[in-house]
Amino acid sequence: LLSTEGGDSVAASADGIAAGFSGLSFSGGDLLVLGGAVCWSVYIVRTAAIGDRYPEVPLQAIKTVALAMMYTSWLIFSAIRCFNTGGWESVHGLWLGWQNIMAWALLLYSAVGPGALADVLQQNGQKEVSASEANVILCSEPIFTAILAFLIAGETTTATENAGGALVVLAAVLASTSSPSTSDAGDEEEV
Repeated sequence: LLSTEGGDSVAASADGIAAGFSGLSFSGGDLLVLGGAVCWSVYIVRTAAIGDRYPEVPLQAIKTVALAMMYTSWLIFSAIRCFNTGGWESVHGLWLGWQNIMAWALLLYSAVGPGALADVLQQNGQKEVSASEANVILCSEPIFTAILAFLIAGETTTATENAGGALVVLAAVLASTSSPSTSDAGDEEEV
């Protein structure tokens, strides 16, 4: 039951409320992104638990080698599947730009800059803050992406996206300024 300014009451049905969310959808891609967010959070908690005991570069090198092995396995299984369904031409279609030097340069840049350098900086930062605080701060990545997209490509954001960004900033400020709780003390223990 909703009340209006004049005091009149209006019954709100579940269908009426659902109609307000009709533009929203949930798909398998959403589940994958949610799974990625869960994995990222586990990574942050683990980094907080062991990051101060190991040097940054060797720890990140181990992570990078482990990921390279997983990605290579994924590539091999994908190539086998493509070969079985369409031959060598189908395998070649996995990455059409493999002969493009610019593609390799961009791949190298993303591995060194946003990859290795960001991981080392994150591990250093997590020596100073709890895992929960680091997780909230790292959630500001879309904000920096939106700012760079505006500055580099002239892209603009919607009011809804701006509101979401404001909530992320608010959460980061609250997490950074709040006093440590008993739940944050558990972040420092090995998980």
